[in-house]
Amino acid sequence: MPYGTAEARQELLDALGTATDDIGVALSALGDAYEQLDEVNATRLEDVLFAPVQAAYGRAKRTHTGFADRYGYKKTIAVSIAIKIAGYLLMATQRGFWPFTTGCLVLAFGTAIFKPGVWGSLQRTMDKSNSSVG
Repeated sequence: MPYGTAEARQELLDALGTATDDIGVALSALGDAYEQLDEVNATRLEDVLFAPVQAAYGRAKRTHTGFADRYGYKKTIAVSIAIKIAGYLLMATQRGFWPFTTGCLVLAFGTAIFKPGVWGSLQRTMDKSNSSVG
């Protein structure tokens, strides 16, 4: 499905938002279950859980680098700031370990989007005359 129109891009962002909400609910439920496990099973759960999360993070990082080039650096920075604010709010309002960790993951996701936008923006504005400033 090409995302050439604004409507198609909005659909994609809406689907991403829904998926992010679903992941938050799932992580919250997982956190509640995690707190009831003994040490051995908790360690096993962490091993099984975090390997796919790390693989997904690598794929997402590659995707976000291209996102900044495709949709513009200012939009990318604005979206990342909104996501980072949501992450900070989650971290500030949660009392359990896993809900707080979910806030940390949302914050990390926003930061991962922020970096390529800033780098691309700097690269675009720098030339020989002002390169010592950047």
